[in-house]
Amino acid sequence: MIRHLLRVSLAGAALLLAVHPSFAQDALDRQLSHFDFAISGTGEFTRQVQGMNFNGTVATQTPSLVSAKPSNTLGTLVTLRYTKSRWVGLEANFGYARYTEAFSSPSFINFTQPLTPQVNADEYSFGWVVHPGKLFGIQTFVSAGSGTIAFRPTKGGGEGLPEQGRQVYYWDGGLEAPLFDSHFGVRAQFRQQYYLAPDFEENYLRIKQRTLTTQPSFGFYLHF
Repeated sequence: MIRHLLRVSLAGAALLLAVHPSFAQDALDRQLSHFDFAISGTGEFTRQVQGMNFNGTVATQTPSLVSAKPSNTLGTLVTLRYTKSRWVGLEANFGYARYTEAFSSPSFINFTQPLTPQVNADEYSFGWVVHPGKLFGIQTFVSAGSGTIAFRPTKGGGEGLPEQGRQVYYWDGGLEAPLFDSHFGVRAQFRQQYYLAPDFEENYLRIKQRTLTTQPSFGFYLHF
């Protein structure tokens, strides 16, 4: 009985598509109209953090402080969004930046200068996005979500440190406006990432402090 019903259903669907070939195309167009794809350039400004490493926890004198301050740099943010309605939307993000970490501490025995590994940082995250309304005729949006940042020291300048992943939380707000037509436009946004500062699994770098990366961004989007 189930097989018979399945055959009838498939035959009916095939007949409908044969009689109305535009039906499938219209359904596909409706779904694609909910998607947009964007590429933006970002500034990367990370807050300096300080805390005690493993030596500081057992020191009988003033604890040694480790400071970690990445260099400011530029990066890339790629975003794919699905917007169902004004208050219902999803987004997937991929971000990339390359910068130099800087670790220093009086407790370092083998380093007379700060340890400065070069690092590739890749973000993979998902979030919720809403479009509250227009400001001076320009569409606004707000989003927030979570994911992972993979910190990958480079082969040449990574000081031999291993890769490490950190959970990241982000929030974002901005403006977007069409250019020429409704399918292509510009997007400006202010974004921040919040995560535990990387230590690359080394106890002398582990300070267990959370840091904040601010990402002003500007780019272009394609609305399907």
